[in-house]
Amino acid sequence: GGVRLFSDTFYTNYPYGLINCTIVDNKAPSLSGLSATGSTNYIANCIVVSNVTPAGAQSNISNTTAANTNNYWNNCTPDVLPPNQGNITSAPLFVDRPNYNYRLRAGSPCINAGTNQAWMTGAFDLDERMRIRYVTVDMGAYEFIRSGSIYGFH
Repeated sequence: GGVRLFSDTFYTNYPYGLINCTIVDNKAPSLSGLSATGSTNYIANCIVVSNVTPAGAQSNISNTTAANTNNYWNNCTPDVLPPNQGNITSAPLFVDRPNYNYRLRAGSPCINAGTNQAWMTGAFDLDERMRIRYVTVDMGAYEFIRSGSIYGFH
């Protein structure tokens, strides 16, 4: 599978969390994408899509029970997550998912849809580019970079 976060009672000195992760195309007998056991796991700005069981059933996020409703903020997944926390169910629009390019393409609803955190200032994404571009962090492991030409006139 993708990621499993265990109960917060095992490790009381450290906060749990996944921030700006892309969890895609995992296959496991059950709980293929993300399994967060415990009531204080913090999952933010993540994309969790297209994870399946061997039978082909979608299995993206487990443990979204009422006890965990405050755990999921600004994530993109087809799974139903708590409302009013910035979570979206739209397709993330990757550049080339069949070839494992999970960068966001223009028009992705995940662009500028995350929640900024203080540590992100000066931090980098998976491509070693600035973590926050264009004011608000993107969901997932990569920041979108606009393309085009810049002309200067004098």
